[in-house]
Amino acid sequence: MWSSMGSSDGQRHRPAGAGRPRDQRTRREPSEARERHSSPAGDLAEQPDADAPRSGDVAFVGGVPLDTTSPLWRRHYARQLIRAFLRSVPRTEADATLVFPRPDGMDRDVTRAELTPAIERLHPRPRQVMPLAVEERWPRRRASEYLRISLKTYERDLTAGLDTLAQI
Repeated sequence: MWSSMGSSDGQRHRPAGAGRPRDQRTRREPSEARERHSSPAGDLAEQPDADAPRSGDVAFVGGVPLDTTSPLWRRHYARQLIRAFLRSVPRTEADATLVFPRPDGMDRDVTRAELTPAIERLHPRPRQVMPLAVEERWPRRRASEYLRISLKTYERDLTAGLDTLAQI
């Protein structure tokens, strides 16, 4: 797909066919593409429902496939939902509710009024990291320099704080 542009060291690359005029590139006719993707019966009733849960659902986290029914995936998903909720809902909207899956498979619903005191009860460093990272949206480097901790410690404390909030 990619070809080298005349340099032997391979520094500059371009897509194959990028230098050819448009009319010389290979193209598919729209009718050919439709024929390849149409079903023999053409009936939508035979196709599976897109929203129906499937046993082999797989999510990719950091390029690693995870089973969406595993506790590890639920933990990751709960952290994402809590982070997005805390970023979008200010502390003044105490009655806003979030529903997320717990690692044990049960759904948990919490309000912003429950999360705010839970953040205040975290261990000292996650308690410092959470407002900077999530609510005030400081960049990782700026927050870690402000707190005088490494980026790795910052990420570990943020993850620990979100995991603790997911368990309340």
